Amino acid sequence: MVAAEVKNLAHQTARATEEVGAEVAGVQGATVDAVEAVRHVAGTIEDIDQIARAIATAVEQRALPWRRSPENTRDATARTREVAGVIGEVTRGAQATGRSADQVLHSADGVLRRSEQLGDQVRSFLAGVRAA
Repeated sequence: MVAAEVKNLAHQTARATEEVGAEVAGVQGATVDAVEAVRHVAGTIEDIDQIARAIATAVEQRALPWRRSPENTRDATARTREVAGVIGEVTRGAQATGRSADQVLHSADGVLRRSEQLGDQVRSFLAGVRAA
């Protein structure tokens, strides 16, 4: 009987060992699946993080002109003033040139009148010399 009981206990132990082995294999399989799931979740989180960074970068780039808007406005205003100043200088130069041209034209008219007068006087003088 002792041998039969030992044999029976050996069979029970073997079955229990097989059951424990199956349980351990199941736990190991579940652990592998859990590790894979965690890796997948971590990859998804990393993808979401990259997308969030891309969105943040895009928002930052879109917002940058708005933040720089006062600075850009000041720069544009300063440049507009510079251009207006240059245009003012060009206008004053053009006006001075116009005045000078008017003076030259007036002087040329005076020279033309005097040359006509001189021509008249020369013709009169020559007519007097011929008559003499």
